[in-house]
Parts: sequence; C-alpha cells; structure tokens
Amino acid sequence: MAIEALALGASFLTGVSSVLITPVAKGGKAVRLMVVRSAFAALFVSASLLILPQTTAFGLVTLRDVSLVFLISGPAFSAGALVYYRGIRSIGLARAYPMVNIYPLFSILFAVLLLGERPHWQVIVGTAIIVAGACLVARSGEESQTGASAPPGTSTYKWMALLVVASLLFSVSTTANKVALTGGLSPMLVNLARSLCALLLGTAMAMADGGGLSLGTLPRSFWGRIAASSLVADLVGHYIYFLAMQRGQVSTVVPLAATTPLFVIPLAHFVLKESVTWRTVVGTLLTVAGVVLVVIS
Repeated sequence: MAIEALALGASFLTGVSSVLITPVAKGGKAVRLMVVRSAFAALFVSASLLILPQTTAFGLVTLRDVSLVFLISGPAFSAGALVYYRGIRSIGLARAYPMVNIYPLFSILFAVLLLGERPHWQVIVGTAIIVAGACLVARSGEESQTGASAPPGTSTYKWMALLVVASLLFSVSTTANKVALTGGLSPMLVNLARSLCALLLGTAMAMADGGGLSLGTLPRSFWGRIAASSLVADLVGHYIYFLAMQRGQVSTVVPLAATTPLFVIPLAHFVLKESVTWRTVVGTLLTVAGVVLVVIS
C-alpha cells in the first residue's frame, strides 16, 4: 500500500497546487506561467540536492538514464504541457482536460509493450473508470464557472486532436522516466531534468512569439502563488510521484496519480467557492471506484 499511498499523495498535492495557481492561470500568459513555475521548481530541487546530497545517487547514474530523461522525457513532457496550456486558452478546460487525461490509457499500453508489465484486469478496468470519472469532474468544474460549453467547431476538433497528441507525449515521458528510474537514476535528478527542460522550452517559445516574457508585468501577488504552487507540486509532489514510479509499476502508479480532479473540485468548492454539479458527484464516485479496483488488484 505504500506505493499506492505515494501516488495518491502526489495527486493530492497537485490538486492543492492547481487551486493555488488558478488566479494566476486566469490572469497571465500560459507560457510565462510555465517558465516562472519551472524556474522556481529548478531552484527548489537544486537547493534540496545541496541540502540532501545523498538523494542524487550519483553512483548509479548512467549515460543512458541521463539521456532518456534529457532527450526524451523532459522534452516530451514540456511539449505536451505547452500544447495543454494553449488548448485551455483555445477551447477551455472543459474540453481540454478530458482529452489530456486519457494519458493513463497510453501509459498502460506502453507499459505492456515496452516495459513488459502484465497488469491485472482490475487495473485496466479501474484505469478506464478513473479516466471517465476525472473527465466528468473536470467538466463539472468548468460548468460551475462558465456555464454550458459552446458547440465544437473545426478549430475545436483540431485542438482535441492536438491534445490527444499531448496525452501521448505525457505517456512517452512517463515510460522514459520509468526506465531511467529503474536503471538507478534518483527521483530528484529526474525532477530537476523535467524542470530544466520545461524552463528552456518555455523560454524558447516565449522568445519565438516575440515580446519576450515580460516578467515585470506579472503582479507581485502572482509570484508568491507560483512559488507556493511549485514548492507543493513540483518539489514535493513530483518527487514522491517519481519515488512511487521507481518502486511500483507504471500500470498502477499512473492511474492513481491521475485522480487529481478528485481533490481539485472539493478544494475549489471550499476554497474558491465554486459550485458543485451532478457531474462532480458522479465523477467523484467513479474515480473512487476506479481507485479501489486498482489498489485491490
């Protein structure tokens, strides 16, 4: 149960981070948010490595593992995140989040084909139920803020297809991380590599768009929220997620880590005073049922 607890703990911390970052996401550019958050993450992880040098496990590091993280995992994660942020801006969270949250299905497929895992049927069914429940909860969160979603158009379908690609990229990143972590690379180093890749890609995108990052225009209150969000999710949350990934199977850890909406919506209701719809209740119950199936398998 320790591995499952770590995965669910990472999901909870990601949910807390989402509530912290919501006002920033609504008031700032997605790429700028990604860059600042990644910078804080790299800073926090680097400081932790200096304070706790034993977490680096340098004696087990190989060129293959480092290459997997810096050349495959980090870029794939960063590219997927940028598509996701742009997708939210273009078609809204209600349609963007469900498309991205199918990544556990791709992850299980890669785990079977590339890692040789043989998940129990309960894991597969539980994963499908978790994805369905998370999609319902995500849509309820959007409805509580903006009302019914607009009918999809050609642009919407284009972005949905791109978000499926983003989901695939997240799964590629997860698979590469698992191989590197199994080979001996520490969760801290994987976390640092992910943050640096996101920082570099986000900065390059901002410069390519013209106008730079314009960090001076970011309100002072946003800096504190971004730092707190990065501390909670990017340092602690991702560390325990990678730790769970190192110790457990992808087919078990990833579905449990995808239960973030289960924590986001209750927090949003009590902290941000957002309303709760029937989708929230049904989606939450489905997510809990899926978690139970994955855990007892």
